[in-house]
Amino acid sequence: MLLKNASILKFSEAYPITNWFYPVPETGTLTDLTAPEVFAKSVSVLPKRRALYFHIPFCDTICTFCPFTRGQFKSQDIVDRYVEALIKEIELKGQMEVVKATPAETIYFGGGTPSVLQAEHILAIGEAMHKHLDLSQIKEFTFECEAKSVTAEKVEAMKKIGVNRASFGVQTFTPSYREAFNLTASLEQIKACADLLNANFDTTNCDIIYGIHGQSIADLTENMEKAIELGVTTIDFYPLNNLASQLRLHKTFERDGLKPMSGLEKINHRMLVNEYMRHRGFAPHNGYSFVRLANPESAARVTYTEEYTFRYHEVMYGYEDEDAIGFGAGALTMSNGFGIYNEDNRGKYINALMTDGQLPIKAYQLPDAPERGLVGALSYLGKAEKSRIRMDEVSDDIKARLQELIDADLVHETETELSLTESGWLWFANVMYYLASEVTRDALDGFTKQKLEEKGREDGVYKISMVS
Repeated sequence: MLLKNASILKFSEAYPITNWFYPVPETGTLTDLTAPEVFAKSVSVLPKRRALYFHIPFCDTICTFCPFTRGQFKSQDIVDRYVEALIKEIELKGQMEVVKATPAETIYFGGGTPSVLQAEHILAIGEAMHKHLDLSQIKEFTFECEAKSVTAEKVEAMKKIGVNRASFGVQTFTPSYREAFNLTASLEQIKACADLLNANFDTTNCDIIYGIHGQSIADLTENMEKAIELGVTTIDFYPLNNLASQLRLHKTFERDGLKPMSGLEKINHRMLVNEYMRHRGFAPHNGYSFVRLANPESAARVTYTEEYTFRYHEVMYGYEDEDAIGFGAGALTMSNGFGIYNEDNRGKYINALMTDGQLPIKAYQLPDAPERGLVGALSYLGKAEKSRIRMDEVSDDIKARLQELIDADLVHETETELSLTESGWLWFANVMYYLASEVTRDALDGFTKQKLEEKGREDGVYKISMVS
C-alpha cells in the first residue's frame, strides 16, 4: 500500500478490512492456560475503563453478509440451555479478582440476534449480571435487535435490566439486496421497530451497508434518506465485507450479473455518505457512525463531533489501559496482555459449563503494543491523547509512518493530541493499517490473500486496487 500526497486519493488502494481488535490476538503466542490461570495472570495491572460483552449466537434467519459466530435455532430448548450456561459463566467470572476489581462502564449485547431471546431470558441474564458483576458505574448499555423479533414485552425487559441504547440492523431498504442478504423483516416491521425503540431508549441506532455489488449512487442516497426518516439517534454505515461474507452471497451476485466494486468506487460511496449525512445534520463520531446533532447546521463545520460518543467502541478501540471482558460462545476478552476466546461451538460451550463447571478458552499472550492508541483511538475514534500512548516505545517505522500521514494532511498534530482530518476520516481503515505493527500488517495481508484465493469467492473478490 502506497501513501500518495494527492488531494483526495490519499492511498494507492482501499484496504479491504475496515476494522479489527488490536493487537490481533492471533499475532500473539498461543498458551495452554486454563481460564482461572489466565484471568489470574491478567489481574496484575487494572484497566482504567472496562467494557462487558455478551454474545447471543442465535438468529431466526442467517444473513449472508454476516461473519460472526451465530447459528439458526430450531427449538427453544437450545436457547434455554445456552442462557443457563451464560449465567453460569457470569457466576464463575464474577468470582475472579480481575473481574471484581474494576467496575464496567459500558455493556454490549451482540450476536447473532439478542432480541430472539424471550423476555424471561433477558430478565434472568440481567438478574445474574446485577448479582455477580459490579455494574455501579455503567453509563451505556446497548442491546442489539432484529426488527421482526422485537416486542413491547422484550423492550420492557431490556429497560428493567438497565438497557439505555438499542441498535438494530436494517442493512438496506432495496428489495433485491434484501433478498440477496436473506433479510426477512418487512419494511413495516422495520418502521414499527424503530418507533418502539425510539419511544423507550435514550439512544437508538440502525446499521446500513454500502458499497454493494452494482449499487448506484441513487440507491445509496435513497437508503440514507430512508434511514434518516426512521428517527434514530445514530446511523452506522458499513462497507460490504466481501472477504467475510458467505459464498452464497457471491453466487447470488454472480447469478444476477453484479460485479464487485473497485476500491475507488467504495471510496466514492464513503465520500457521498460523509457529504450527504452532514447535509442532513449528522456528523461522524467514529469511523463508521454518524450522530444526529442538536444543531444540524453545525454538521458541515465540524470534522467530527464529541456531542455523542459510543462508549463501547471507545473502550474496544481505545488505549492499552482499557479492557473488555467477553461472555458467551465465541466471545473475546482483551485484558492486560491477553486475548482470550471462549469456545465458539455453542454445544461444547454449554456442555463444558453445565457438566464440568469449566469455561473452555483459547488464550493468546499478546505482543506488546505501545502504538495501540494510534491504531485505535486516533484511527477509529478520530483523536488520541499523546499522554496515553507510550510514544518513546513506539517503533521508528511506525513513527515515520505517522509523520507521513501528518505530511499528507490525514492526521493533525498539536502539543497534546493527534486527530484525524476530514480526509483522514474517509481513509480511517487505511490509517489503521498504516499505523499497525509489521506483524499485524503481515497477518492482515495473509488473511486477505487467503480469502482472495478461496475457491468459490472469485466473483465476490474485493478489488483492492483503485481501479476496476
